[in-house]
Amino acid sequence: MERSQAARKRGAVATTFVALQRGVNVGAAKRLAMAALQAAFEEAGGGEVETLLQSGNVVFDAPADAGEAIAATARASLARDLDIDAPIVLRDGESWLRL
Repeated sequence: MERSQAARKRGAVATTFVALQRGVNVGAAKRLAMAALQAAFEEAGGGEVETLLQSGNVVFDAPADAGEAIAATARASLARDLDIDAPIVLRDGESWLRL
């Protein structure tokens, strides 16, 4: 079942977002465990959070108007807790598929 279908089945109206955490896990600098990245997005309010390998890329579900706030909260959490402050490029799933 696709992510959006799963959200509809649960009765939620959700948008799938793609968040690209830039500049992490490149060489020895800014090493970030994907479990920590996933936890930051979950704690910020993201649903169905998944990471991809060691890329710093995250896919999550949220109400359409909450994606930016969730990404900003996750970034602030990572900066505060792990001293990793890296820009996040955020796209909704439909925009991502058009790229």
